[in-house]
Formats: sequence, structure tokens, C-alpha cells
Amino acid sequence: MRIKSYLSIVLISTLFFTSTSCKKEGCTDETAINFDAEAEDDDGSDNTNSNNSNNLPETYVVFDLDTFYQSGTSISPGQTAYRYQVNLSSKEQLDLQGNYGNTEATIGLGITFKEKPTTSGTAYFSKSRFPGETSDSVNFYMSMFVNIGHEYEGENFLSPSTEKIDYTIENGVFSATIPTLEMILESDQTTKVTLNSAVLELDW
Repeated sequence: MRIKSYLSIVLISTLFFTSTSCKKEGCTDETAINFDAEAEDDDGSDNTNSNNSNNLPETYVVFDLDTFYQSGTSISPGQTAYRYQVNLSSKEQLDLQGNYGNTEATIGLGITFKEKPTTSGTAYFSKSRFPGETSDSVNFYMSMFVNIGHEYEGENFLSPSTEKIDYTIENGVFSATIPTLEMILESDQTTKVTLNSAVLELDW
């Protein structure tokens, strides 16, 4: 009886120790899309090759203190100008979709040059929707697409005519850091909203 009891205690203790000392394996990289907050041992399954909000797009704008990230682009070269449309979505939208390829835009940022630049340079903003005859002028045209109930839902804003940006075009990428801009409401030309910052890294 004593031997059986002793063996039972040893067996139970061994099972308890084994079950409590086994650590959960999984992805422990917080920047990866499959990060497991409960994982204690990294199993090597880290997946950082996704464009969701754990690996946020380089292109973003800050409006009303909220940051909106690139969620799509389109190019609409017209008769008189080169127009590049950047669709931007909130981080919540990116989280909801799991990637930034198929989200609806919250803000649309249109960048219009008289002609498509092919080398680095400096551009001066134009307050009209399409820039003037000089090839170094550029217009920012911001549209509130979604944000149901937002004060400026459905409104469009234009960049001021007193600012400029330096941009680089290298290896097929357009890069620029946009200064704080007081965007002007197109419908009345008096109401202004602040675009606090914008960082652009665009396939060009």
C-alpha cells in the first residue's frame, strides 16, 4: 500500500510539473501580423510580409489629429495635367480589413502637376484645382470621402498658394515630406482646415 501510494504521488507530481512547465509556442514578434500575445516561446512563424497596420504604409496624412494611411492609388492623367490620387484610411479600417489593399478611403488626396515630373525638384503649391502653365507647380486637393457625420463630409479642400515642397524621384519612387498646410474649402474659399503633416512614398 505504501509503495503504491508513493508511486501515485510521484506520478501525479510529474504530470502536474509537466503540464505547468510547458510553455505555449507561437509568434512573439509584436510587429508581425500573426503575433500571439499569449506565446512564451517563439516558434519561428513570424510573418512580417503583410501590409496591414502592424506594418503601416509609408504614406500618411494627419488631419484633425487623426492619422490616415495609404490604402490605394490611382493615376488619372488628363488633357492638361498629371493627377495622382492617393486614398487613405484610418488605422481602425486597416485593422478591420487585415491589410490595406481593399479598404474604403476616408480621405482622398489628389496631387496634380502640370506635367509628370521625372527628376527631383521643388514644387510650389497652387490654390486652383489644376496648376498653372509652369511645370514646377503642384496642387493638393483633399476630399472627405467617408467619415459619415463628419463636419466636412463631402467637402473638398485646396492647398494654399504660398507653400512649396522639395521632392525626390529615385528608382521609381516619389518621396516628399509635406509641411503643415491650411487647406482652403473649395466651395467658399474662406473656411480652412489644417493638414498637420503628410509623408509621401509613392510608386511613380
